[in-house]
Amino acid sequence: MEESKIYMELMKNVEKNKYKLIKRLIEKAEDLSKINPEYVPFYASECFVKVSNVMLEEAKNKKE
Repeated sequence: MEESKIYMELMKNVEKNKYKLIKRLIEKAEDLSKINPEYVPFYASECFVKVSNVMLEEAKNKKE
C-alpha cells in the first residue's frame, strides 16, 4: 500500500512538471515571436523543438 502512495505522488509531480515545462515553452515562444515574427513556424511541434533548443543553449551558456 505504501509503494502505491509513493508512486501516485511521483506521478502527480511528473504531471505538474510537464505542465510547467509546456507553460515555459509557450512563454518563451511568445517572447521569441515578438522579437522575430518569422521565428515561430506553422506547426507547434516545430516551434517547441526550436524553443527547446534555444532554452537548452541558454542553460548551457549559464553553466559556463
